[in-house]
Amino acid sequence: MEPGHFVIGIGGVSLASSRGTSNGPDVTDVVVMMKALEEVHGVQLSLLLSPAGELPDCRMCVVGVAMRNSLRRGGQPNSVSRKRFFPSGDAKTLEGLIYRLLHELDLDCSKMWEQITLDL
Repeated sequence: MEPGHFVIGIGGVSLASSRGTSNGPDVTDVVVMMKALEEVHGVQLSLLLSPAGELPDCRMCVVGVAMRNSLRRGGQPNSVSRKRFFPSGDAKTLEGLIYRLLHELDLDCSKMWEQITLDL
C-alpha cells in the first residue's frame, strides 16, 4: 500500500481513490462498507432512496436503517436509522453522501450494542 492511502475492504477491495477510479467513494465502496457493518454489528442494513420535494428542484431523501439480527434485550433498540438529503453541502456525490451516512450508522450501531447495567 502506498503512503497516504487509507484502505477499508473485504477480500482486498480498497477505496475508489486508492484504486485510481475516482477522487471519492463509489458504489463499490458503499457495498463493501455495508457488508462490513453488517458483519461487525450483526445487523441487516437497508437504504431507501425517494424523491423529496417537487420537480424541477426535487431533492433525494436517503434513509439508512440498521436492524439487529437478534432479539432486543434490556430495553435496547432493535434498529437505528439516519436520514440525509441530496444534493446538500454534506457531499459532492450521492455515493459520498451514502458513505457518510454509513459511517454515522456505524456509530449508532455501536451505541445500540452498549452494555447496560442490570439490577440484581
